[in-house]
Amino acid sequence: MASATRPFLPLERRAGVAAVCFWIFIGASALYAFGLGVGFSQGIRIYGSDSGYRGPWALLAFMLMTIAAVVLLVDFVVCVITFLMWLHRAYDNLPALGVTDRRWSPGWAVGWWFIPIMSLFRPYQLVKEVWQASAPTASPAWRNQALPDFFRWWWGLLLLYLIVGVFLERFARAAGGTVSRGVADWLTAIDLLMVFAGMGAAWCAIRIIHGITARQTQRHQMGAFA
Repeated sequence: MASATRPFLPLERRAGVAAVCFWIFIGASALYAFGLGVGFSQGIRIYGSDSGYRGPWALLAFMLMTIAAVVLLVDFVVCVITFLMWLHRAYDNLPALGVTDRRWSPGWAVGWWFIPIMSLFRPYQLVKEVWQASAPTASPAWRNQALPDFFRWWWGLLLLYLIVGVFLERFARAAGGTVSRGVADWLTAIDLLMVFAGMGAAWCAIRIIHGITARQTQRHQMGAFA
C-alpha cells in the first residue's frame, strides 16, 4: 500500500522568524563594519600586536565591534537553525503540492549542509529544486525554469563569506601578533569584504525565503497540482 501524502503545512511563521534573524544579521554586520571603519580611520588595527585602542574613538570602535561580534556569533547559529527548519518544511511540502519526482528525502534538506565537499554544491541544488518545484503553475518541465539572478548571488556570496572567514581565523591564529602594519591593513580590508559578502548573502536568503513561501502558498491555494 502506498503511503499517504503528508498534508501541506504553512511556511509563513517559519519564514518570518528566519527572515527576522537574517535582518538582525545584516544590522549587526553593518554595525561591525561601521566600527571597523571608524577604527581604521583612526589608525586602529584589529590585527597585529599594535591594536592601538587608545582614546575615545578607539573605545567607540572597540565597543561597536565587540557588541556586533557577539550578536553575530549568536545570531549566525540562530539563522542556521531557523533557515534549515524552514527549508525542511518547504521541501517536505512538495509531495502535497503534487511534486512526485523530487530528488531527495526531506532529511537531506538539512543533511547536505554538513557533509564535506557535498556541502559546496548540494544545498544550492536542493534549494534550487524547491524554488522550481514550487511554481504556482504545475509543469512537467519545472526543472527547466530559469532562476532569479539573486539565487546565484546568494550562493556565491555565502561561499565567499564562509571561506574568507575560515581563512582569516586560521591566518590570525597562526600569525598571532607578528603581522606587519601593511599585512594588518590587508587583513582588515579582507575582513570588511567578508562582512559585506555576508550581508549580501543574508539579503538574498531573505528574498529566497519569501519567494518560495509565496510560491508554495499560491500553488496550494490555486490547487495547481490537482
